Amino acid sequence: MDKAERLLEYSAGGMGAAEWWALFFRYVADPRKRVLMNELLKYEEGIAMAGQELLRVSLSERWRAWRESEFKYKLDRQSDMVEAHREGERLGLEKGRAEGERMVYEERRETARRLKALGLSADQIAAATGLGPGELP
Repeated sequence: MDKAERLLEYSAGGMGAAEWWALFFRYVADPRKRVLMNELLKYEEGIAMAGQELLRVSLSERWRAWRESEFKYKLDRQSDMVEAHREGERLGLEKGRAEGERMVYEERRETARRLKALGLSADQIAAATGLGPGELP
């Protein structure tokens, strides 16, 4: 194929099928050699058919790449949604845990107020509620 470049010095009419095919395979993807490719089509019908097939394969490859890209995009979005859901659950659990701890603390303080009203000592109230000396009402 590297030697195909030397064939550019000759006209397509002065070559044989092997040279035409060598030029075709060497330059088929080079848009600057479009004129040469069109000239080769005049001499070799098989080159025209090969060009059509390459175009079809190229289009199906682009379609496959597009579908693969679309599939990856959907998987990424799904992964993002799962991650967001997990993060939401984590934040919700943290918030719920904090709210639950706040409610338990308030209930203990309310219990401490009632025990104080009944005349219990600070030590008895602290032992009953688990509150520290600075937390007693």
